[in-house]
Amino acid sequence: MNSINWQRDIEITQFNGKKVIVKKDKTTKVFNEYFLIFLYSLISIFLLHPSSPPKFGKLIMINEGEENRKKLNKIGIPTPQLYYINKNKIIEEEKQRSEELLLNILPAEVMLELKKTGRTTARNYDLATVMFVDFKDFTLISNNLTPEELVTAIDHYFETFDNIIADHDVEKIKTVGDAYLCAGGLPIPNTKNPVEMVDVAFKFVRAVEELKKERTAENKISFDIRVGIHSGPLIAGVVGIKKFAYDIWGDAVNTAARMQQNGFEGKINVSGTTYELIKHRFHCAPRGRIEAKNKGLVDMYFVEGRR
Repeated sequence: MNSINWQRDIEITQFNGKKVIVKKDKTTKVFNEYFLIFLYSLISIFLLHPSSPPKFGKLIMINEGEENRKKLNKIGIPTPQLYYINKNKIIEEEKQRSEELLLNILPAEVMLELKKTGRTTARNYDLATVMFVDFKDFTLISNNLTPEELVTAIDHYFETFDNIIADHDVEKIKTVGDAYLCAGGLPIPNTKNPVEMVDVAFKFVRAVEELKKERTAENKISFDIRVGIHSGPLIAGVVGIKKFAYDIWGDAVNTAARMQQNGFEGKINVSGTTYELIKHRFHCAPRGRIEAKNKGLVDMYFVEGRR
């Protein structure tokens, strides 16, 4: 049992707007913010069940004494009281938080490889489907918005897109300005990615239509989107040793960008390659061969709906 001196080791602080006690020793890392969070939850348990504290690892007892008792009683904690701290549990929670942060940056499979080996290997994919989405007349519209309004509006749309792809085998790659880039068929290869990506694209279009109604009713700016999709081989992997970024490279990425640039608002523009892979599931309208920057003439189709 470790005895803690109030004046030397303990102080009252704030956590989530409530007063709690916390160990002052900043050199003991496990007893910093994670100690505070964990101790607050223990205090809540003790107040409900003071006679049966949870049986966790290390035992800490706060010294009795009139001054200590007054300070603790002020925040509603009876004294004397025993506090049990499980270092392994706190460390495990910290580890889990780190993994959750990594999952916001990397696909789960890539994160596991990084944890296991300390590095990741770039991979070739024979068939992946890439989708670019951007806002029509973004520069013109953004000139009439404050920076706060612009960022808030973009975030509203991109968060909507994030929620949609979370239900599909589609990876968000990145956003660049007003462009949203995602890909299917990776990091775990599959053959369904062309059809699935078009399904996702239709959900994007419908969601944007709903956002337009909602934001117009609230007198907020709204956007129209252009969607471009292409299927083909590419390379995917993590670049850099700081601020990890999972990215994709290859002609498939460039061609998808050209599909988006040559699209119309509210329409899903796909390449001839993607058309051949989805035509059994979707009605498509041929647009003919259209000049694309650095690509020459490219077959393009508007996807009109499910068969």
